[in-house]
Amino acid sequence: MLIKTLIRSKWVLLIIGASVLVALVATMAQRPSLEPISWEKRDLGWRTADYQYQTATEAQIAALDVAQLWGVSDTPKGEATSDDEWALRGIIEEGESRIAIIDVDAEATNISRERFVRFREGARLPSGSTLIRIAKNHVEYETNGVKHIKRLYE
Repeated sequence: MLIKTLIRSKWVLLIIGASVLVALVATMAQRPSLEPISWEKRDLGWRTADYQYQTATEAQIAALDVAQLWGVSDTPKGEATSDDEWALRGIIEEGESRIAIIDVDAEATNISRERFVRFREGARLPSGSTLIRIAKNHVEYETNGVKHIKRLYE
């Protein structure tokens, strides 16, 4: 009954017909061509990103002094050490003083809050060494009268 009433109304038929016509025209107008585009007809104004690997020269590597980036002027000249017992994970600056964040169990596989301990200059490290100095990117410590340097994440 409702369908018969809608069919008899001229406005409803006009709206349905116009909708079908618009949908048909839109479908035909947006159909892309499947023909390949020749190189001569391609617009070279829009290009995709080109990826390439480039190796740095020694001069470029020397120009990238990490110490200058971080404002460090006292880059250590000594040999780095590799104590397996602990590792330097961070350095916190509080005013004029610095605090070293040390992973006291560097070989552990699980992460826990107890592993990371704060040390100030003069403190005893887990290996029994004495922390002498905390710089911006390394610490200096003394073991049996011998001075050593350990850098961040070493």
